[in-house]
Amino acid sequence: MYIGNYENYHFFIIPMIIKTNITDILQDGIVKTQVFNNELIAGYEHIIYAFKTTIRAWKEKRNIAKSLPMDLLLSVAATRQIKEALDKIGVKNEKCILIAFSEDKEKLDSFLKELSKYGIEDESLIKINNEKIKNLMNFFKINEKEFLISKKLYESEEIAIQSLVLEKIALFDLTR
Repeated sequence: MYIGNYENYHFFIIPMIIKTNITDILQDGIVKTQVFNNELIAGYEHIIYAFKTTIRAWKEKRNIAKSLPMDLLLSVAATRQIKEALDKIGVKNEKCILIAFSEDKEKLDSFLKELSKYGIEDESLIKINNEKIKNLMNFFKINEKEFLISKKLYESEEIAIQSLVLEKIALFDLTR
C-alpha cells in the first residue's frame, strides 16, 4: 500500500484481490475512488503521477470528464476516450489496484478500515513483470526500439517501462 498527500488531498493506493462486491462503499462521495485493471498499471508511480496531473488539471479547469475519478481514469490510461479507458484500464476481474482520496483524512482512514472487509491486499499485483511489460507496451503503443533505448538508459526493465508510461501521461496532459 502507498499512502500520500498532494495539494489538499490525502490518498492511498492499494493493490487488492476483491472477495465481495464493493460497489456500496465506493459510492461514498466524500471519499472518491477509482479502480484499475492491475495488468496495465506500471507500479505506484504510474497512479501517483496521473493523480497529480489530474488534480492540477482540475485546479486549472482543464478537466475532460465531469468527475474527478473519471478524469483520473483518463489520465492513467493517457487517453481522452472514456470507453477506451474503461475497456482497457477498468477492472476485469477480482485483481485490481484501488485509489481512494479525500480532503477529509478521518473519512479516508475509516474508509480504509471498511475496505479491509471486502478483500485482501496483495503487493504482487502492483509489481512489474514480463507479462505486464508486454501488456503496457501494447496498450500504450510503445515499440520495441523505444523500450530498448529506455532499458539501456535505466538498466532496469521495470524502470524503463515505467518511465515510458509516465511520458505518455505527460504528453496526454499537454493535450488536455
